[in-house]
Amino acid sequence: MREIGLLDTLKPQRLNELLPVCMDAHGVSMWILFTREGAVDPLAFDVGFERVVARSAAVFIRSRGTLRKMAIVAQYDADSIREQDLYDEVIGYGAEGVAPALRKIIQDAKPDVVALNYSKSLPIADGLTYGMWSYLHEILGEDVMKRAVSSEPLIVSFRGRKLPIEVALLEQLVIVCQDVLYETLSPQFVVPGKTRECDLAAHIEKRMTELGYEVVMIFLSAGKSRGHSGPSDLVIQPGSLVRVNLMGGNQGYVCDLQRTAYVRRQGETHVPEDIERMWRTTLAANKAGMAAVRPGIPATVVDAAARKVIVEAGYQEYPHAGGHPIGRTVHDVGPIIGPDWPERYGGTVWHKIEPDQVFALEPMVYASVDWLGGPVEIALEENFVVEEEGPRVFGRPQKELIVL
Repeated sequence: MREIGLLDTLKPQRLNELLPVCMDAHGVSMWILFTREGAVDPLAFDVGFERVVARSAAVFIRSRGTLRKMAIVAQYDADSIREQDLYDEVIGYGAEGVAPALRKIIQDAKPDVVALNYSKSLPIADGLTYGMWSYLHEILGEDVMKRAVSSEPLIVSFRGRKLPIEVALLEQLVIVCQDVLYETLSPQFVVPGKTRECDLAAHIEKRMTELGYEVVMIFLSAGKSRGHSGPSDLVIQPGSLVRVNLMGGNQGYVCDLQRTAYVRRQGETHVPEDIERMWRTTLAANKAGMAAVRPGIPATVVDAAARKVIVEAGYQEYPHAGGHPIGRTVHDVGPIIGPDWPERYGGTVWHKIEPDQVFALEPMVYASVDWLGGPVEIALEENFVVEEEGPRVFGRPQKELIVL
Protein backbone atom coordinates (compact mmCIF):
# COMPACT_ATOMS: atom_id res chain seq x y z
CA MET A 1 0.00 0.00 0.00
CA ARG A 2 1.29 3.47 -0.91
CA GLU A 3 2.46 5.52 2.07
CA ILE A 4 0.37 8.61 2.77
CA GLY A 5 2.60 11.68 2.85
CA LEU A 6 2.33 15.40 3.39
CA LEU A 7 1.36 16.04 -0.23
CA ASP A 8 -1.66 13.75 0.21
CA THR A 9 -2.81 15.43 3.39
CA LEU A 10 -2.64 18.87 1.79
CA LYS A 11 -4.86 18.03 -1.19
CA PRO A 12 -8.15 19.14 0.44
CA GLN A 13 -6.69 22.40 1.72
CA ARG A 14 -5.11 23.23 -1.63
CA LEU A 15 -8.36 22.56 -3.49
CA ASN A 16 -10.56 24.41 -1.02
CA GLU A 17 -8.33 27.42 -0.34
CA LEU A 18 -6.18 27.96 -3.41
CA LEU A 19 -8.29 26.76 -6.33
CA PRO A 20 -11.19 29.24 -5.85
CA VAL A 21 -8.75 32.17 -5.68
CA CYS A 22 -7.01 30.98 -8.85
CA MET A 23 -10.25 30.38 -10.75
CA ASP A 24 -11.43 33.89 -9.88
CA ALA A 25 -8.10 35.41 -10.87
CA HIS A 26 -8.31 33.91 -14.35
CA GLY A 27 -12.05 34.16 -14.93
CA VAL A 28 -12.64 30.40 -15.05
CA SER A 29 -16.15 29.28 -14.17
CA MET A 30 -15.52 25.55 -14.76
CA TRP A 31 -12.39 23.42 -14.87
CA ILE A 32 -12.58 19.87 -16.19
CA LEU A 33 -9.74 17.41 -15.71
CA PHE A 34 -10.46 14.41 -17.95
CA THR A 35 -8.27 11.35 -17.62
CA ARG A 36 -8.07 7.56 -17.88
CA GLU A 37 -5.70 4.66 -17.21
CA GLY A 38 -2.70 4.52 -19.52
CA ALA A 39 -2.78 8.22 -20.33
CA VAL A 40 -2.99 9.73 -16.86
CA ASP A 41 -3.23 13.50 -16.66
CA PRO A 42 -0.07 14.98 -15.00
CA LEU A 43 -2.32 16.79 -12.51
CA ALA A 44 -4.33 13.70 -11.58
CA PHE A 45 -2.59 13.44 -8.20
CA ASP A 46 -3.63 16.96 -7.24
CA VAL A 47 -7.31 16.06 -7.61
CA GLY A 48 -7.09 12.50 -6.24
CA PHE A 49 -7.42 10.82 -9.65
CA GLU A 50 -3.98 9.23 -9.92
CA ARG A 51 -5.34 5.67 -9.64
CA VAL A 52 -8.61 5.83 -11.58
CA VAL A 53 -9.01 3.28 -14.36
CA ALA A 54 -11.84 4.17 -16.75
CA ARG A 55 -12.62 7.57 -18.27
CA SER A 56 -13.00 9.98 -15.37
CA ALA A 57 -13.85 13.64 -15.04
CA ALA A 58 -13.01 15.93 -12.13
CA VAL A 59 -15.25 18.97 -12.46
CA PHE A 60 -14.78 22.17 -10.48
CA ILE A 61 -17.49 24.83 -10.71
CA ARG A 62 -16.99 28.36 -9.44
CA SER A 63 -20.25 30.27 -9.02
CA ARG A 64 -21.54 32.99 -6.67
CA GLY A 65 -18.56 32.77 -4.36
CA THR A 66 -18.71 29.00 -3.91
CA LEU A 67 -16.68 26.11 -5.28
CA ARG A 68 -18.53 22.94 -6.20
CA LYS A 69 -16.40 19.82 -6.69
CA MET A 70 -17.79 16.84 -8.57
CA ALA A 71 -16.22 13.57 -9.68
CA ILE A 72 -17.58 11.33 -12.43
CA VAL A 73 -15.90 7.91 -12.37
CA ALA A 74 -16.64 4.27 -13.12
CA GLN A 75 -18.55 2.52 -10.36
CA TYR A 76 -15.53 0.46 -9.30
CA ASP A 77 -13.52 3.69 -8.80
CA ALA A 78 -16.25 5.53 -6.90
CA ASP A 79 -15.58 4.23 -3.38
CA SER A 80 -11.86 5.03 -3.45
CA ILE A 81 -12.62 8.56 -4.64
CA ARG A 82 -15.24 9.04 -1.91
CA GLU A 83 -12.81 7.85 0.75
CA GLN A 84 -10.50 10.78 -0.03
CA ASP A 85 -13.26 13.21 0.92
CA LEU A 86 -12.23 15.70 -1.75
CA TYR A 87 -15.54 16.01 -3.61
CA ASP A 88 -19.00 17.28 -2.79
CA GLU A 89 -20.49 14.62 -5.03
CA VAL A 90 -19.09 11.44 -6.59
CA ILE A 91 -21.09 9.98 -9.47
CA GLY A 92 -20.39 6.38 -10.35
CA TYR A 93 -21.37 5.28 -13.85
CA GLY A 94 -21.94 1.91 -15.49
CA ALA A 95 -22.57 0.95 -19.10
CA GLU A 96 -23.76 4.47 -19.96
CA GLY A 97 -20.28 5.89 -19.49
CA VAL A 98 -19.22 9.34 -18.39
CA ALA A 99 -21.15 11.32 -21.03
CA PRO A 100 -24.69 11.63 -19.53
CA ALA A 101 -23.51 12.88 -16.13
CA LEU A 102 -21.00 15.31 -17.63
CA ARG A 103 -23.60 16.71 -20.02
CA LYS A 104 -26.06 17.28 -17.17
CA ILE A 105 -23.50 19.02 -14.97
CA ILE A 106 -22.63 21.43 -17.76
CA GLN A 107 -26.26 22.04 -18.67
CA ASP A 108 -27.09 22.87 -15.05
CA ALA A 109 -24.01 25.03 -14.43
CA LYS A 110 -24.07 26.92 -17.74
CA PRO A 111 -20.39 27.91 -17.47
CA ASP A 112 -19.11 30.93 -19.37
CA VAL A 113 -15.53 29.67 -19.52
CA VAL A 114 -14.49 26.01 -19.42
CA ALA A 115 -10.79 25.35 -18.77
CA LEU A 116 -9.37 22.14 -20.23
CA ASN A 117 -5.88 20.71 -19.85
CA TYR A 118 -4.21 21.52 -23.15
CA SER A 119 -1.15 23.70 -23.57
CA LYS A 120 1.72 24.28 -26.02
CA SER A 121 4.07 25.66 -23.39
CA LEU A 122 3.40 23.84 -20.11
CA PRO A 123 3.57 20.03 -20.13
CA ILE A 124 1.71 19.59 -16.82
CA ALA A 125 -1.24 21.52 -18.28
CA ASP A 126 -1.29 19.38 -21.44
CA GLY A 127 -2.82 16.20 -20.06
CA LEU A 128 -5.86 16.03 -22.34
CA THR A 129 -4.98 13.70 -25.19
CA TYR A 130 -6.16 14.47 -28.71
CA GLY A 131 -8.45 11.45 -28.57
CA MET A 132 -10.15 12.64 -25.40
CA TRP A 133 -10.41 16.19 -26.79
CA SER A 134 -12.26 14.71 -29.78
CA TYR A 135 -14.46 12.66 -27.46
CA LEU A 136 -15.37 15.72 -25.38
CA HIS A 137 -16.18 17.61 -28.57
CA GLU A 138 -18.44 14.76 -29.61
CA ILE A 139 -20.38 14.48 -26.35
CA LEU A 140 -20.52 18.13 -25.35
CA GLY A 141 -21.00 19.74 -28.73
CA GLU A 142 -19.67 22.82 -30.45
CA ASP A 143 -21.49 25.30 -28.20
CA VAL A 144 -19.63 24.10 -25.09
CA MET A 145 -16.28 23.53 -26.78
CA LYS A 146 -16.18 27.04 -28.20
CA ARG A 147 -16.14 28.26 -24.58
CA ALA A 148 -13.10 26.07 -23.84
CA VAL A 149 -9.78 27.70 -22.97
CA SER A 150 -6.40 26.33 -22.00
CA SER A 151 -6.09 25.69 -18.28
CA GLU A 152 -2.42 26.79 -18.40
CA PRO A 153 -2.89 30.14 -16.59
CA LEU A 154 -5.11 28.50 -13.99
CA ILE A 155 -2.63 25.69 -13.34
CA VAL A 156 0.31 28.10 -13.17
CA SER A 157 -1.55 29.83 -10.33
CA PHE A 158 -2.92 26.74 -8.62
CA ARG A 159 0.29 24.73 -8.59
CA GLY A 160 2.55 27.77 -8.29
CA ARG A 161 0.98 29.19 -5.13
CA LYS A 162 2.01 27.54 -1.87
CA LEU A 163 0.19 27.18 1.42
CA PRO A 164 1.92 28.63 4.53
CA ILE A 165 2.92 25.13 5.65
CA GLU A 166 4.57 24.52 2.27
CA VAL A 167 6.43 27.84 2.37
CA ALA A 168 7.68 27.09 5.89
CA LEU A 169 8.88 23.65 4.85
CA LEU A 170 10.75 25.03 1.84
CA GLU A 171 12.29 27.80 3.92
CA GLN A 172 13.61 25.36 6.51
CA LEU A 173 14.95 23.12 3.74
CA VAL A 174 16.80 26.06 2.19
CA ILE A 175 18.35 27.02 5.53
CA VAL A 176 19.63 23.48 6.07
CA CYS A 177 21.09 23.31 2.56
CA GLN A 178 22.77 26.69 2.97
CA ASP A 179 24.34 25.62 6.26
CA VAL A 180 25.67 22.42 4.68
CA LEU A 181 27.09 24.30 1.69
CA TYR A 182 28.80 26.94 3.83
CA GLU A 183 30.23 24.20 6.04
CA THR A 184 31.50 22.22 3.05
CA LEU A 185 33.01 25.15 1.15
CA SER A 186 35.54 25.84 3.89
CA PRO A 187 39.25 25.18 4.46
CA GLN A 188 38.27 22.31 6.74
CA PHE A 189 36.98 20.29 3.80
CA VAL A 190 38.68 21.81 0.74
CA VAL A 191 42.40 21.04 0.68
CA PRO A 192 43.89 22.15 -2.66
CA GLY A 193 45.80 19.40 -4.44
CA LYS A 194 44.14 16.70 -2.36
CA THR A 195 40.34 17.08 -2.14
CA ARG A 196 38.35 15.75 -5.11
CA GLU A 197 35.02 16.99 -6.38
CA CYS A 198 33.45 13.69 -5.35
CA ASP A 199 34.81 14.11 -1.80
CA LEU A 200 32.89 17.36 -1.40
CA ALA A 201 29.75 15.79 -2.83
CA ALA A 202 30.05 12.83 -0.48
CA HIS A 203 30.33 15.13 2.52
CA ILE A 204 27.25 17.09 1.43
CA GLU A 205 25.30 13.86 1.00
CA LYS A 206 26.46 12.60 4.40
CA ARG A 207 25.54 15.80 6.24
CA MET A 208 22.15 16.11 4.58
CA THR A 209 21.33 12.52 5.55
CA GLU A 210 22.49 13.04 9.13
CA LEU A 211 20.18 16.05 9.39
CA GLY A 212 17.21 14.07 8.08
CA TYR A 213 17.11 15.54 4.58
CA GLU A 214 18.01 14.20 1.15
CA VAL A 215 20.07 15.21 -1.85
CA VAL A 216 17.76 15.09 -4.84
CA MET A 217 20.56 16.06 -7.21
CA ILE A 218 23.95 17.71 -7.05
CA PHE A 219 26.12 19.30 -9.72
CA LEU A 220 29.67 20.15 -8.72
CA SER A 221 32.62 21.34 -10.77
CA ALA A 222 36.06 22.81 -10.04
CA GLY A 223 37.78 24.57 -12.90
CA LYS A 224 36.46 25.02 -16.42
CA SER A 225 32.71 25.18 -16.96
CA ARG A 226 31.04 21.80 -17.42
CA GLY A 227 27.39 22.86 -17.21
CA HIS A 228 25.10 20.38 -15.44
CA SER A 229 27.91 18.04 -14.53
CA GLY A 230 28.01 15.59 -11.68
CA PRO A 231 31.01 15.48 -9.33
CA SER A 232 34.03 13.67 -10.74
CA ASP A 233 37.29 12.43 -9.24
CA LEU A 234 39.02 15.62 -10.38
CA VAL A 235 41.35 16.98 -7.70
CA ILE A 236 40.63 20.60 -6.79
CA GLN A 237 43.65 22.73 -7.63
CA PRO A 238 44.74 26.21 -6.47
CA GLY A 239 43.26 28.87 -8.71
CA SER A 240 40.00 26.98 -9.21
CA LEU A 241 36.43 28.19 -9.10
CA VAL A 242 34.34 25.63 -7.24
CA ARG A 243 30.66 25.79 -8.17
CA VAL A 244 28.08 23.70 -6.29
CA ASN A 245 24.44 23.36 -7.34
CA LEU A 246 22.54 21.55 -4.57
CA MET A 247 18.94 20.42 -4.88
CA GLY A 248 17.83 19.31 -1.43
CA GLY A 249 14.62 17.51 -0.60
CA ASN A 250 12.24 16.94 2.28
CA GLN A 251 8.75 15.37 2.36
CA GLY A 252 8.24 15.72 -1.38
CA TYR A 253 9.52 19.30 -1.67
CA VAL A 254 12.72 20.46 -3.36
CA CYS A 255 14.89 23.58 -3.19
CA ASP A 256 17.61 24.66 -5.61
CA LEU A 257 20.71 26.57 -4.47
CA GLN A 258 24.08 27.45 -6.01
CA ARG A 259 27.23 28.69 -4.36
CA THR A 260 30.64 29.58 -5.80
CA ALA A 261 34.04 29.60 -4.07
CA TYR A 262 37.50 30.58 -5.24
CA VAL A 263 40.60 28.56 -4.22
CA ARG A 264 43.59 30.88 -3.84
CA ARG A 265 46.92 30.19 -5.48
CA GLN A 266 50.07 30.14 -3.39
CA GLY A 267 51.00 33.64 -2.25
CA GLU A 268 47.71 35.21 -3.32
CA THR A 269 46.31 37.69 -0.84
CA HIS A 270 43.45 38.93 -3.00
CA VAL A 271 41.02 37.39 -5.45
CA PRO A 272 42.16 38.15 -9.02
CA GLU A 273 40.40 41.21 -10.41
CA ASP A 274 38.77 39.39 -13.34
CA ILE A 275 37.22 36.85 -10.96
CA GLU A 276 36.21 39.50 -8.44
CA ARG A 277 34.54 41.50 -11.24
CA MET A 278 32.63 38.43 -12.42
CA TRP A 279 31.43 37.87 -8.85
CA ARG A 280 30.41 41.48 -8.28
CA THR A 281 28.43 41.45 -11.54
CA THR A 282 26.70 38.18 -10.65
CA LEU A 283 25.74 39.52 -7.23
CA ALA A 284 24.50 42.81 -8.73
CA ALA A 285 22.39 40.92 -11.29
CA ASN A 286 20.86 38.81 -8.54
CA LYS A 287 20.02 41.92 -6.51
CA ALA A 288 18.55 43.69 -9.56
CA GLY A 289 16.33 40.71 -10.29
CA MET A 290 15.14 40.56 -6.69
CA ALA A 291 14.42 44.29 -6.69
CA ALA A 292 12.15 43.85 -9.71
CA VAL A 293 9.99 41.12 -8.14
CA ARG A 294 6.45 42.29 -7.44
CA PRO A 295 3.09 40.52 -7.56
CA GLY A 296 1.29 41.28 -10.81
CA ILE A 297 4.29 41.77 -13.09
CA PRO A 298 5.18 39.32 -15.90
CA ALA A 299 8.05 37.08 -14.83
CA THR A 300 10.12 38.14 -17.84
CA VAL A 301 10.49 41.62 -16.28
CA VAL A 302 12.56 40.09 -13.47
CA ASP A 303 14.83 38.30 -15.91
CA ALA A 304 15.26 41.46 -17.97
CA ALA A 305 16.40 43.42 -14.91
CA ALA A 306 19.04 40.82 -14.03
CA ARG A 307 20.13 40.25 -17.64
CA LYS A 308 20.61 43.98 -18.22
CA VAL A 309 23.21 44.21 -15.43
CA ILE A 310 25.29 41.42 -16.94
CA VAL A 311 25.13 42.69 -20.53
CA GLU A 312 25.90 46.28 -19.53
CA ALA A 313 28.96 45.02 -17.66
CA GLY A 314 30.25 43.68 -20.97
CA TYR A 315 29.55 39.99 -20.52
CA GLN A 316 27.54 37.77 -22.82
CA GLU A 317 23.98 37.18 -21.68
CA TYR A 318 23.42 33.87 -19.95
CA PRO A 319 21.92 31.28 -22.37
CA HIS A 320 19.00 30.24 -20.19
CA ALA A 321 16.25 31.57 -17.95
CA GLY A 322 17.28 33.64 -14.96
CA GLY A 323 15.02 31.76 -12.57
CA HIS A 324 12.25 29.23 -12.11
CA PRO A 325 9.61 28.08 -9.63
CA ILE A 326 10.54 25.53 -6.98
CA GLY A 327 8.35 23.35 -4.79
CA ARG A 328 7.38 19.79 -5.55
CA THR A 329 10.07 19.52 -8.22
CA VAL A 330 13.31 21.35 -8.90
CA HIS A 331 11.61 23.12 -11.81
CA ASP A 332 8.11 23.37 -10.40
CA VAL A 333 4.98 24.82 -11.98
CA GLY A 334 4.73 28.60 -12.19
CA PRO A 335 5.94 31.56 -14.23
CA ILE A 336 9.39 31.14 -15.77
CA ILE A 337 11.75 34.01 -14.94
CA GLY A 338 13.20 34.06 -18.42
CA PRO A 339 13.65 36.03 -21.65
CA ASP A 340 11.01 36.28 -24.34
CA TRP A 341 12.31 33.37 -26.39
CA PRO A 342 9.00 31.89 -27.62
CA GLU A 343 10.55 28.87 -29.34
CA ARG A 344 12.16 27.85 -26.04
CA TYR A 345 9.86 29.06 -23.28
CA GLY A 346 6.60 29.64 -25.11
CA GLY A 347 4.37 31.99 -23.17
CA THR A 348 5.46 30.84 -19.70
CA VAL A 349 7.62 33.94 -19.13
CA TRP A 350 4.57 36.18 -19.56
CA HIS A 351 2.60 34.65 -16.71
CA LYS A 352 2.34 37.12 -13.88
CA ILE A 353 4.07 36.61 -10.57
CA GLU A 354 1.61 36.00 -7.74
CA PRO A 355 1.81 36.04 -3.95
CA ASP A 356 2.85 32.78 -2.26
CA GLN A 357 4.79 31.54 -5.28
CA VAL A 358 8.32 30.34 -4.50
CA PHE A 359 11.24 30.78 -6.89
CA ALA A 360 14.93 30.23 -7.44
CA LEU A 361 16.77 33.19 -9.00
CA GLU A 362 20.04 32.37 -10.78
CA PRO A 363 21.40 34.95 -13.26
CA MET A 364 24.97 33.90 -14.08
CA VAL A 365 28.11 35.39 -15.57
CA TYR A 366 29.95 33.33 -18.17
CA ALA A 367 33.39 34.37 -19.40
CA SER A 368 36.59 32.94 -20.85
CA VAL A 369 39.52 33.33 -18.46
CA ASP A 370 42.78 32.31 -20.11
CA TRP A 371 44.70 31.55 -16.93
CA LEU A 372 41.84 29.26 -15.80
CA GLY A 373 42.01 27.38 -19.07
CA GLY A 374 38.99 28.79 -20.86
CA PRO A 375 35.29 29.29 -20.17
CA VAL A 376 34.19 29.52 -16.54
CA GLU A 377 31.07 30.70 -14.78
CA ILE A 378 30.15 32.18 -11.45
CA ALA A 379 26.84 31.00 -10.11
CA LEU A 380 24.69 32.39 -7.35
CA GLU A 381 21.21 30.97 -6.82
CA GLU A 382 18.90 32.14 -4.07
CA ASN A 383 15.39 30.96 -3.16
CA PHE A 384 12.56 33.29 -2.17
CA VAL A 385 8.83 33.53 -1.60
CA VAL A 386 6.72 36.29 -3.13
CA GLU A 387 4.84 38.35 -0.58
CA GLU A 388 2.48 41.27 -1.16
CA GLU A 389 5.28 43.83 -0.85
CA GLY A 390 7.84 41.82 -2.82
CA PRO A 391 10.31 38.94 -2.36
CA ARG A 392 11.47 37.50 0.94
CA VAL A 393 14.76 35.67 0.48
CA PHE A 394 15.16 32.50 2.50
CA GLY A 395 18.01 31.98 4.94
CA ARG A 396 21.44 33.54 4.55
CA PRO A 397 22.04 34.76 1.00
CA GLN A 398 25.65 34.76 -0.21
CA LYS A 399 26.95 38.34 -0.11
CA GLU A 400 30.66 37.72 -0.68
CA LEU A 401 32.60 35.34 -2.84
CA ILE A 402 33.71 32.40 -0.70
CA VAL A 403 37.53 32.40 -0.65
CA LEU A 404 39.43 29.26 0.35
